[in-house]
Amino acid sequence: MLIGGTTGSTAGGVKVIRYVIVFKNIFLEVKTSLHPNAIVSVFIDNQKIKTTLVTSIFGFLTLYILTVLLLMLYLYARGLDEMSSISTALALVGNIGPGFGLTGPVQNYGFFAWYDKIILSFAMIIGRLECYTVFLLFYKGFWQKF
Repeated sequence: MLIGGTTGSTAGGVKVIRYVIVFKNIFLEVKTSLHPNAIVSVFIDNQKIKTTLVTSIFGFLTLYILTVLLLMLYLYARGLDEMSSISTALALVGNIGPGFGLTGPVQNYGFFAWYDKIILSFAMIIGRLECYTVFLLFYKGFWQKF
């Protein structure tokens, strides 16, 4: 549920290349703390990854995790158990389909109220359009350009 498709895929979730870059950057930071004077960079296929791209990926992961957490807390506050809340939030933002528990493979989302379904649908849109696109629409500076 946490790993999406490969680069260029239309699958939901966080793309594998983003995880690769994040883990390479974590190892780079460990190496930098062991050797503070070393000049190191993240490389993918022998091409240097710009630090702005790494920062953007960390921002995306943070936004993705916050979206899942907020949805999970909403579902938990609406009365779902912990497993159902976590898995439903991950399934919706990752556009996976079934979760575990009340939204498992032999269940469905039919028991949610109509207003819950609007919020759940919005969560699916956030996950499908990869967070930045949707949240950019709520940024005041974006609309000032038009």
